[in-house]
Amino acid sequence: MTEIERYASLLVRVAVNLQEGQRLVIWKAPVDAAPFVRLLAERAYEAGAEYVEVFWQDDRLELARMTHSRAEVLAKRPYWEVHIMEKAAADGAAFLFFDCTCAGVFDRTPASVVARALELENEQLQRVWHFFVRNAVNWSIVTVPTESWARKVYPDLLPSEGVTALWEDIFFACRVDTDDFIERWAAHRGALETRSDILNELHLQALQFSAPGTELRVALPAGHIWRHPGFVSADGIPFIADIPIEEIFTLPERTGVNGTVTATRPLVVSGRTMTNFSFRFEGGKLVELIADDHDREMLERLISSDEGALRLGEVALVANDSLVSQLNKPFFNTIFDENASCHLALGRAYRFCLEDGEEMTDEDFITAGGNLSGIHIDFMIGSGELNVDGIDSNGAAHPILRSGLWVVGAR
Repeated sequence: MTEIERYASLLVRVAVNLQEGQRLVIWKAPVDAAPFVRLLAERAYEAGAEYVEVFWQDDRLELARMTHSRAEVLAKRPYWEVHIMEKAAADGAAFLFFDCTCAGVFDRTPASVVARALELENEQLQRVWHFFVRNAVNWSIVTVPTESWARKVYPDLLPSEGVTALWEDIFFACRVDTDDFIERWAAHRGALETRSDILNELHLQALQFSAPGTELRVALPAGHIWRHPGFVSADGIPFIADIPIEEIFTLPERTGVNGTVTATRPLVVSGRTMTNFSFRFEGGKLVELIADDHDREMLERLISSDEGALRLGEVALVANDSLVSQLNKPFFNTIFDENASCHLALGRAYRFCLEDGEEMTDEDFITAGGNLSGIHIDFMIGSGELNVDGIDSNGAAHPILRSGLWVVGAR
């Protein structure tokens, strides 16, 4: 089996863990990666897929729409896509989402247009997101090399050479560079579970982040739960929500974040790249944004989308020696960069990170410390200079990360 074949098998057998007789929906498959998507469909049918439904994504077509569309045209995104997703999820289909929108493709598009398009997409998809945030079905978010992505990560190589280099990065970071990849993933998932169990047993009340440009205290609500992206669906199907995965995460107390935090890797949102920015929080609310003019406009539009966008919904811990981090480069792709670095997320919190959170009303969830928003934007804050301490109910500090490396659960 070649490495590309192993990767396709990983996505079908481990990531979504497709069951015999299940329909598979592949969302935003990049047209540049059509040969791999065909291989993926073949592996899905070999696993017993009832049907493989593919929705394609073409960044160049999307750029044309964004460049020439009037504001009212942006709102005309076809609703039939959402109807199909909603029906498929209700019927128990598995979902594989591709996150391949190239960094920089919309850097010259007005921030108002990009932000409005993202807002409209989020509004339309609210009808189906509840299937995934509740893990009602088995699903995963993955990526695949494209020439546009390769030009961003490997600007000094020919596009074809860059694609090859990206494939090698994926093979390494996703543990498919050896034949025993299934066993390696089982062991890795077990290690993440062990570390999240240790943190849950500490019953921490806060986290303290310290690094150059970062001095941030993040309170944790009573009943918070440390998770990792290895989930089990409502039908009892184990799956992994992100490939690769290196993080364990929980939700912050929405009113308990104080201090300053500085991004350490580029942030890409809907193909627009932002770098070198910092946030200052008081009482959980973002009160100051430090960024250059180009990045500021897009960030301001994101955080003004609703009241919850000014608060944090996720805190995630990743060691600086993770397989992705060992590749020692920015990938301009959140699925990869967030697994190389500790990160936070502006906006929506995951209800399953709070005891009984999935059964709570919106009002009760907010009262318990959770945050609600139409957005969930991860930004990276980790480095080899980051220290993280957990603060318990007695005020004692427990070292969790030192110089970016795990202390908790370290071997």
